[in-house]
Order: sequence, then C-alpha cells, then structure tokens
Amino acid sequence: DANQGIASFAGAFSFSKRPIFATFHDLYWKDWHKLYRFPFSSIGRLLEFSWSKLSYRRIIANSNQTKEKLLTLGFKSPIDVINSGINLNLVNKIKAKKSKITTAVYAGRLINYKNVDVLIRAFSKVSNKADAKLTIIGTGPEEKRLRQLAKELQVNAEFLGFLSEEEKIKKIKEATLLINPSTIEGLGLILLEAMACKTATIAFDLPCYKDFCNENNSLLIKNPGAVCKCFKAL
Repeated sequence: DANQGIASFAGAFSFSKRPIFATFHDLYWKDWHKLYRFPFSSIGRLLEFSWSKLSYRRIIANSNQTKEKLLTLGFKSPIDVINSGINLNLVNKIKAKKSKITTAVYAGRLINYKNVDVLIRAFSKVSNKADAKLTIIGTGPEEKRLRQLAKELQVNAEFLGFLSEEEKIKKIKEATLLINPSTIEGLGLILLEAMACKTATIAFDLPCYKDFCNENNSLLIKNPGAVCKCFKAL
C-alpha cells in the first residue's frame, strides 16, 4: 500500500515466487520540494523514481491521474484504475440538519499545500460575516499559523481538530458547502463524502477530480480569486 510520501519496498521481494500487488494512492512526483526541504525532498523523489525499477504482479491506481504518473515514472507492471470508495452506510445512518447560518467547511490536514489560508483570507471578504461561519476540521503543522491568521482577519472560524468519522460526516451534513482548496490530491475522497452528504462541493480544478466531478455535482475553480467570489455569493 504505497501512499504518497511513503516509499514501499514490497517490490524488493519480487525475486520470490510470491505475487506482489501494489496500491498507489498518489505520487508527489514534481511536488516534493513543496513538501520537504533539501535534502529530504531529493531523497523522497529518488525513492519514488526507484519504484519504477521494482516489479509487481499488478498495480491498482486510485485515479487516472495516479496511473498517468506511474506510467510517466516508467512502471511496466499492468495498472488497473479503481477509484477509492466511501462508506455510504455510515453516511446514510448519520442524521443532521443544515446549519441556520451559512457554513463553509474544510476537512483535511492543516499543511501548506492544502491552502487553508486561502479559505480564511477569502472568508474575511464576506460582507455578512456575522451570519456566516468557517468550520475547519483537522490538525497539522499549519494549525497555529492559521488560527493566528483567522484572529488577525477577524474571521468567524472554528477549529475543531481531529474528529471521528461520524463527527466529521455530521459536520459536513450540517454545512452549506464544503471547500477543498488543496493543489495536490490523488483522488479527493472528501469531495465524494460531501456529495454523499448532499453538501455543495467546491475544489480547485485538479486532473484527479475528472474521474467523478461534473457540472451537476460540484464546482471546480481555477484560482484563489474564485474562492473569494464563491464566498461573496453566499
């Protein structure tokens, strides 16, 4: 199970007769420098490139975007695309009413490439801030800075930290819309969860979203300025 940023050496056992299957959720590819400083960024990229020399019986990619990255790296093993799924039974059993005030929710890690600061800055431009709320679910190294930014810009933001799956789904169901401003995603499960919750869904236009997003179920935007327009329309 070769998740992004973590090298899987399962292929090193390909000399044995045991069949080795690998599941890739994403590759950081050219974005290592955005995530880690030198020399760790270079080491990570080198490890990622070395995967293409390993042999697997078969590879499962979670999106067509991930498959294209694997092919670019030179993988020779057969690759099947199987989009990751969500727990619809869990989503359907959780009951929640929409918030009485307009609420935008973000759920994910608080890390630089997720661009949660873009949400906070955009939300600060909402004219009726008293009747709107920004809910941020998740933890990460950016949390302290983001809390300070929200305070400086006088944004009505609640930081809920880590929540259980049940609590997370309830908050998404209560929200008016979910926004994911991340610029690096392998698939974007949180968008699928928001759609299942019948919550309006907005995200940056990434190739991986083409597997399941369309004009009827989501809004894909091109730049941070579009986030401001979305909030101003609330």
